[in-house]
Amino acid sequence: YDIVIANILYIPLIVACFYYSWRGFFFSSILVSIFLIFILASEPGIILLESALIQSVFFLIISGVIAVFSKIRIKSSEKLAEAENQFDSLFEAISEGFAYCRMIRDETEKSVDFQYLKVNTSFEKITGLARIEGKRGSEIARDLVQQNPDLFRTYKRVADTGEYESCEMKIASGSVHLSVSVYCTQKGYFLAVVTNITGRRKTEAALKESKTRISQIVSHLPVPLLYVGSSG
Repeated sequence: YDIVIANILYIPLIVACFYYSWRGFFFSSILVSIFLIFILASEPGIILLESALIQSVFFLIISGVIAVFSKIRIKSSEKLAEAENQFDSLFEAISEGFAYCRMIRDETEKSVDFQYLKVNTSFEKITGLARIEGKRGSEIARDLVQQNPDLFRTYKRVADTGEYESCEMKIASGSVHLSVSVYCTQKGYFLAVVTNITGRRKTEAALKESKTRISQIVSHLPVPLLYVGSSG
């Protein structure tokens, strides 16, 4: 107990080394130097002087080690922050909609809902769902899930099995068609990649209608037609 009380004043200095690295170590070194000056000025005995020197050297070694680890920690944090910023920039620049979600289970481990953890701007524009991070699908996408009952089942299967699946869904009374690719990042989580395929579906529908009209016209012609291919 006496040892703890005698050294408790060193704790703030160690904390300073941890959070401020070499600046904290430099500050600690100055205080240790001042401490030794006061000891020498008091004309201590040899035993007290040796004790003060050993204590100071030991403290400086501990502070130096902490400062080194703190520097490594700070650099790692900076690199991680830089990587996260680059990822966020790429995440926002992609034209496809991305939604990273967590499956919510009840006490029996049955999937009952999902939560939007992170979405990009494209996802909000494509789906019309804004400011949804942290919210549950049942809160803000109830109509969407009701219009597309297979959507939640797909999310659930992918989060449970880890197998990739894709599906299509409709929004805005069926006028907008979306392609949804679902990937599992880890068990219980999934990434939904959403692409607007309305233009493709309209083109396919127009082409189908055109073929139907041509077939109807041909079937009502009074004379048969002979089709000649490009090879003659």
